[in-house]
This record gives sequence, C-alpha cells and structure tokens, in this order.
Amino acid sequence: MYTLRLDSSYKHRLLTEVYSSGSAGKPYLMDCIIDTGCVNTLVDESQLVHLKFTDLNFYQAIKIASKSISGKAVILEQVDFGGLKVNNILVFAAPLVGTPVVNRMLLGLSTLNNWYYNVKKPINVIEFEESQILPLGAGIKNKYTNYFDTHGKYVLIGAN
Repeated sequence: MYTLRLDSSYKHRLLTEVYSSGSAGKPYLMDCIIDTGCVNTLVDESQLVHLKFTDLNFYQAIKIASKSISGKAVILEQVDFGGLKVNNILVFAAPLVGTPVVNRMLLGLSTLNNWYYNVKKPINVIEFEESQILPLGAGIKNKYTNYFDTHGKYVLIGAN
C-alpha cells in the first residue's frame, strides 16, 4: 500500500504536486487537484509548451464544472504524483479556469482508477494499492495507458 499525503492548504480540495516529462528533458512540476468527480485527466493547455507530449490529433467534448469545453487529446510520456507513476497517459488539454492551483492539472478517474484507492479526506491522505487486474499500477508492469476514444471505444496504448 502507498499513502499519498496531500497539501492541506485548501481544505475543500485534494491537492498534490505532479511531475511530468518536460520538453526540456527535465521533469516539469505542476500543482494538481485530485478530482474523483472528473472522468478524464486534464492539463491546462498553456502547460503544453513545458511538457513532452504526443498529439493524438483529435478533440473531445469534456465537462468541467458543469460546462462543456473542447479538449485536445495528447499523450504525456510520464506522470508522477507522490511516487506513483503512469507512463504514456492520455490527457486532454484545455483552458482550465478557477484558482491558480486549478490552472495546472486535474487528475481524474482515467488516472486514479489504475489503482485501488481510499480517500481519507479528514486526514488529507489517499491510500493506493496496486491492482492485479487493471492494466496500470505503480510497479514495473506499468506499461499501458487507457482511455475512451471519440467513438466511445476503450483503447489501450502500449509503451515502448
């Protein structure tokens, strides 16, 4: 089991730091909200200049805070939050609005559901346990990312 301690500065949000593969060859740090009510993982489109990504050349309508926005589908080489790493992860890039923290990244269920997890909000922690049946996880077998494409089809993308 892995315990992720969350930033307690915003009492109503679950916050953490995320490192992603940067375009300059170094990890790029972003503040992130862990959002169990958001299906997809989202990154603010202004952050793409700092990130190493592959453009999947399609957009998808995404709901955020009851508003529909258009998100550009991209694959980030790696996302690391608190030592939990996901390789080749699909995220949608779109303009995120709200507090300055929100303007970086939202970790949604498309990322979180790669582990079994238990949110303990009163003490600002999330406990993660690696799944034996899901394609991702924190361990060496973490070789895939998953998402639903524009036609609603479940897709796995293999890592190199």
